[in-house]
Amino acid sequence: MRQVYKVFILSLDGLSPRSAKKLNQIRLIPRLRLLKLQLTVLVLKVLGYRQASVSEANEYTEGRFYCPVLDVHDMHTLSDLQQLRKYFKKATLFIAPSFIADFNSSDAAVQWQQFREATNDGWEIGLAGYRYVNLTSLRHSAQRTEISKSHKVISERVGVSPKVAAFPSGTFDATTISCCKESGITMGIGFSGLFEIGGTSKHLAPKLLASRLTLKNLASISSFNYNKAVKNDSEQAQTEPEEAFRSTGVK
Repeated sequence: MRQVYKVFILSLDGLSPRSAKKLNQIRLIPRLRLLKLQLTVLVLKVLGYRQASVSEANEYTEGRFYCPVLDVHDMHTLSDLQQLRKYFKKATLFIAPSFIADFNSSDAAVQWQQFREATNDGWEIGLAGYRYVNLTSLRHSAQRTEISKSHKVISERVGVSPKVAAFPSGTFDATTISCCKESGITMGIGFSGLFEIGGTSKHLAPKLLASRLTLKNLASISSFNYNKAVKNDSEQAQTEPEEAFRSTGVK
């Protein structure tokens, strides 16, 4: 059967450099990287790819989509977001809200208002835990707290319940999946890309790092095909979950 659905995750993490000696120093995204990113978006548009949030792309059964995603968990990544907003009309933003708790009340209110405005502009809000920590290093109760607290804060502050989670360090385990299910999370992004939480845990889309873009890896990953209409293929149902979990360190 001809495959008619192509989608991949375009991670915007790591575009701005961080100093090893001054981790909290805010540094602008280099112009060359921004230009490279703009050219990539232009090429994708010519090739027929549409820009979409993760959930939006997953609603379709055919077409070509790329989903820009960004983790925001400190002032550095918040600066990245402010620089990138103008380049993307649709994307998925993963928030770890703990750093906003350090703002004074008026600044915190302004920041949450900006997140709400982003959702009105077509951006999707997902979660990355309450703090930005490797979830697999935590016990079950701590993982549940990280995920449920993040879900609660984002839902209350933004007005939309997150349906997608991005896992810091790209790793997750059975406990992470269980806690995500409890909070109504239906999709997760690990090291290798997007996968479905629950059911067969089907691998939905690979991930490409914008900070490491080359024509070769772009051509390779944009050729990825997944026909969403073919969900009863027993061989796919058996092999894809195993591959997705193995690539993210889950045993």
